[in-house]
Amino acid sequence: MTGVLTFLDLESPLLSSSSSLHGPGDALDISLIGNNNSRELSKFERKDVWAMKWASDNPEMLAIMEKTRMYVLRGLEPEEPILSSGYICSFQVKQGEHYTICTTNPDVEDT
Repeated sequence: MTGVLTFLDLESPLLSSSSSLHGPGDALDISLIGNNNSRELSKFERKDVWAMKWASDNPEMLAIMEKTRMYVLRGLEPEEPILSSGYICSFQVKQGEHYTICTTNPDVEDT
């Protein structure tokens, strides 16, 4: 199953105040937007996304799977794709620029 990945600016003044989120863990920190405005964020779209994982220690980085490629997004900018068809288990940024992504092979059954 694949879908379209889009982002929604939860702090947009266009959203109803009745839909506000409460508590520190309820809202996603979209600091990943950087200097992009809400219009650019709403235009962001990735097709055929079937898995995603936010970096456990960096809210600005997201790993996504599109078909047989894995992309790491820094903000809204994708890095060069990595050929992969595994599921993303974990994603952690180490020392600012380096990151570790653990994947599993969906075709191998656990015995």
